[in-house]
Amino acid sequence: MPFRLTYRPALDGLRGVAILGVFAHHAQVPYLRGGFIGVDIFFVLSGFLITALLLQEADETGRISLRSFYIRRALRLFPALAVLLGAFVLFPRVFGMTRADAAMASGAAAFYVSNWVRAFDLLDLEALSHTWSLAIEEQFYLLWPPVVALLVVLGVRRKWLILVAVAGIAEATVMRVVLWNGAESWRRLSNGLDTRLDGLLIGALAALVLASLSSLDVLRRRAFRVVVVAAALTLVTVLHYGRAAAPPMYFGVGSLVSLCAALVLIGTFAADTWIGSLLEFGPLVWIGRISYGLYLWHYPVIAGVFENHRLARLGVDPAWSIPIQIVASLALATSSFYLLERPMLRFKQRFGSRVSGGPEGVGTALAEPRSRYRTSPA
Repeated sequence: MPFRLTYRPALDGLRGVAILGVFAHHAQVPYLRGGFIGVDIFFVLSGFLITALLLQEADETGRISLRSFYIRRALRLFPALAVLLGAFVLFPRVFGMTRADAAMASGAAAFYVSNWVRAFDLLDLEALSHTWSLAIEEQFYLLWPPVVALLVVLGVRRKWLILVAVAGIAEATVMRVVLWNGAESWRRLSNGLDTRLDGLLIGALAALVLASLSSLDVLRRRAFRVVVVAAALTLVTVLHYGRAAAPPMYFGVGSLVSLCAALVLIGTFAADTWIGSLLEFGPLVWIGRISYGLYLWHYPVIAGVFENHRLARLGVDPAWSIPIQIVASLALATSSFYLLERPMLRFKQRFGSRVSGGPEGVGTALAEPRSRYRTSPA
């Protein structure tokens, strides 16, 4: 049976792992300093889901509606971000920022250029620094879907799309080496679209490979399952030992993390795997469902509202810092999900793609509420 993009709770579970890793990294949780690889997992998920969605729309309708795609993306992502930025502009001191700095940082986030602001050290984004990854994803959406749509219109064979993805992965890898040898800062290497494109395109490549299979039986072979387990163990190892600014992350380890994440992702489409069962753990799936709001709010909580030094000045025992940050982040993310994101999803469905079976329900790797990943779908 060929690949079809149907809902899999394990993908939400993988999102849950990603956001928990990012939270642990920012909260400086001991033994999980490599949690920054959660962003790499998000990139892989995003590239995979968006590409699979575009391919299925092309297969079932013969075309790709970029207009509907971008409307869905805007409705999915911007409202929750706008609420966050509004809070910064209205109450900057709550987040430990001046009004002027909060306004400039919010502007960079609103126009999705935070990554370049960080890459060239143009402004200290402070508690909005984490929006760099959202900017990279949005810039990817401006480039990749038109490429896929153009090749569909031209009737080009899918193998050429695979070659384009491989070329993009190679470009990012080479660019990191060139910039490192040119004495560029780790911020430039870590925040540029040109240097982080490989994670997104590895995810896209995973979707292209799955879509090219005539049967998913190969995923059930023992050898592939062993590879998936090895990939998962590699991710766990980097999660523990990884260091964000360490040179190995730019010379192979970063791409290896993305490749391992893609293998685990593909492995969720095989039946009855223990890794898939772990990723389908209920609370983890729920965390994955609210992961967009959790990503938006967790860093302002950790670096701003309930920053460690602030809590210390209030006489809070340091042992309570992380629990307070967890509770506050979950409360804000849950409110965002149920009061804003889910209602916006219902409105967004009016712009569902023309794939048979109803409105689309796939979102970015930074989470669609109850992402349905239907064959018939942002």
